[in-house]
Amino acid sequence: MVCPVCGNEVPDGTAVCPVCNAPLTQGAPDQGFAPQDQGFGAAPQQSGSKGPLIAIIAVVALLVVGALIFFILKGGGNKDRDGRYECNYMGMITIYIDLKGSNAKFGMAVNEEYKELAGDMSEEYDCAAKWEGDKLLLTVEGDTLECTYNPSNKTIVVPEDSALEMGQELVFEKK
Repeated sequence: MVCPVCGNEVPDGTAVCPVCNAPLTQGAPDQGFAPQDQGFGAAPQQSGSKGPLIAIIAVVALLVVGALIFFILKGGGNKDRDGRYECNYMGMITIYIDLKGSNAKFGMAVNEEYKELAGDMSEEYDCAAKWEGDKLLLTVEGDTLECTYNPSNKTIVVPEDSALEMGQELVFEKK
């Protein structure tokens, strides 16, 4: 006979199911109950349910999306550092760095009010930009400038002893 609660085969005439301890009626005929037909108290099904697999995939997907959002918000790819930075040198020249990923432009232009006196000595160079934490390495025509990025005020500082040989520290502010 079959236990009507858990669906396990039990010997005929058994008063209590040896698996689930459900009381059985003496000599009750096999009513053909299958475990999947049972409600509360039925034995767990081994039908290859995909529920746990779907849950694991959902958790992994959420972790990946969360990691991507964190990476983007924390400057992954340094997108928040991209942009134009300018430094006014001696009130006459604007020196700038335009950052876009690993590409950059480094240049200078005479300020408008001094163009008549100094002429237009504008220059611009393509250069490579490489980030190492808050250190920016700009390679311009074979020379590498080691700059420091300050994320709190979004400035780039070129030290006085750099390859620019300008005789002073240059502070570039993001525009």
